[in-house]
Amino acid sequence: MIRLSRKTEYALLALGFLHGRPDAAASSSARDIAAHFRIPPAILAKVMQSLKQHGIVDSLKGVSGGYTVRRDLTDVSLHEILGIFENAEALVDCLGPRSGGPVTCEQFDCCAIRDPIAALNDAIQDQLRSMSLARLFSTPAKQSRVPFSRLATADSRLRASRGDFALKGLLPDEHAVMAAASEQSGPSDHAPSQPTSGAVT
Repeated sequence: MIRLSRKTEYALLALGFLHGRPDAAASSSARDIAAHFRIPPAILAKVMQSLKQHGIVDSLKGVSGGYTVRRDLTDVSLHEILGIFENAEALVDCLGPRSGGPVTCEQFDCCAIRDPIAALNDAIQDQLRSMSLARLFSTPAKQSRVPFSRLATADSRLRASRGDFALKGLLPDEHAVMAAASEQSGPSDHAPSQPTSGAVT
């Protein structure tokens, strides 16, 4: 299974955030982006510096400074971003940058899967090169619907563990939560019956 590192994920989140701003010329600080996605600020700062060193973003100094996208993201591929933060471009070691050195694989001479794996590796790399960040960010995000009761529980736990933090903007007020829960549960099977008319014996 191919997995992206955290730094790659944070880089994509930050670039998607900058790319999606209504004012493309406006800058955003690493701290603001980190707060938006709940990313450790120190780690995101290093990620943004790496993106700057590779010419993907620009940084502006000053009170209103921050980062802006430098290049047209239609010209920046996912493969390029992975090349900044990932250590290898190959599914197996013998196909990677170290393949030009001494062969350390004991199965190298008798390997029957190296060529098929190489073909698969080439196909994956070609796909990554063909996927621009602009195309990646234009893919609609699927929003999962979470029951109000679960959101309320999660929010209360976050309030307890993080103080001021809450799922702002995501939760209805407490009355809406209670009303929704009432609608879902329906009338109680054990509701008291109405008294009937007539004499009581």
